[in-house]
Amino acid sequence: MSISIRTFKGFGIDAIDGFAGSVHEFIFDERLRKIQGIVINTGIFLEPDLRIINPVTVLKLDLTERRLFVNLTKKEILYSPKVKKEQSLLPS
Repeated sequence: MSISIRTFKGFGIDAIDGFAGSVHEFIFDERLRKIQGIVINTGIFLEPDLRIINPVTVLKLDLTERRLFVNLTKKEILYSPKVKKEQSLLPS
């Protein structure tokens, strides 16, 4: 079965200790042909707070419930590198 990574936009992120946000987008390196990072929106309502986590932290994917389970705590996610709205997500 083939699934587009766009499918995962909006999926909930479940940390070890509870809900931590939702998938905003993926950082994909076309040259290496792999996902380099997952951008998570940890903000609420109109104030996005975008953080990047390493994709190797994903433990489980639930397509039915639209959730990604990661091997990080909420605190670890909140202290992950921050992305500003105007900042380019891809390295130069």
